[in-house]
Amino acid sequence: MPKRTDRPAAKGARRKAPKSRDATGDTDISETEADRIVSAFLDNREMEETRSYLARGRRFEALDTERLNQDWVALFRALVAGDNSRLQDLDDVGAEIRLRGLAPPEHLVQAELATVAEMAKREGPVLSESARRELRDFLGEVAKPKTKN
Repeated sequence: MPKRTDRPAAKGARRKAPKSRDATGDTDISETEADRIVSAFLDNREMEETRSYLARGRRFEALDTERLNQDWVALFRALVAGDNSRLQDLDDVGAEIRLRGLAPPEHLVQAELATVAEMAKREGPVLSESARRELRDFLGEVAKPKTKN
């Protein structure tokens, strides 16, 4: 898997955040709070990926679920092996699966998820500068006071 990516580790391979820092390394927070922030960030990212996929025309809508699952597995395995060239396809296939009310077939990539989890343990979170910026922007939005409309 590449050292740098714009995508956090897959949900099934989430790494517990250190006790003393948030995911950007800026603030002291509890491990439980860090886990909630990471989960909310990943959920928000999935929602944005799905919105983008819909806006671009839902190109995988005609595929049956079995084919979608096969494509998702192949694309995920390629990503773990270091091929980022089809990251948009992975995001789009995942979005189509979620739009059908299903979850990606992570049970078929347990070995790859274990590899990602081991790398995260050994190397810590690996985020590119753009992913760090995206996370900081998300944290800034979350921290804004809520106003009633």
